[in-house]
Amino acid sequence: QGGAISILTVSERPSEFSGMLLISPLVVASPEVATPIKVFAAKVLNFVLPNLSLGSIDPNAISRNKKEMESYTSDPLVYHGGMKVSFVIQLMNAIARIERALPKLTLPILVLHGSSDKLCDIKGSYLLMDTVQSQDKTLKVYEEACHALHKELPEVSTSVFTEILTWIDQKVSAAGEPSHT
Repeated sequence: QGGAISILTVSERPSEFSGMLLISPLVVASPEVATPIKVFAAKVLNFVLPNLSLGSIDPNAISRNKKEMESYTSDPLVYHGGMKVSFVIQLMNAIARIERALPKLTLPILVLHGSSDKLCDIKGSYLLMDTVQSQDKTLKVYEEACHALHKELPEVSTSVFTEILTWIDQKVSAAGEPSHT
């Protein structure tokens, strides 16, 4: 949801941002999850039982790093309950807004996404790259990586942080600011 929020925030206040970096953003609904019958059922349930739990996130969909998954599943600050119907409806509304917002984006964009992400369909990152008007846009796909790239296996997470720092350093240097890396 963080990527979706970032896209919508930048689209509503473009003059306040000089670049956007997204890790595994939510841009489109997964076709396996958001089938027409499930979407219809969620809309109906939202009127009757908006707080109904639809199921929780499988921790194995977050990362292949077992140590990180143990930390995630034992963290008392992480909500481990199911997603509420009302939350799912809000996500679907956000996706519709993102679809309308993408063609208006012109700022530099870096998108990092795992090819095995089951939480945010990678097709959304490809759509983002095809739709935004930015001339400075990069998509880096991490083969077999899951959703939380910064919590992936060490070779992936190290590459992710290097990619992020390099991209930020390039943007800062291009703007004539002193580098801090």
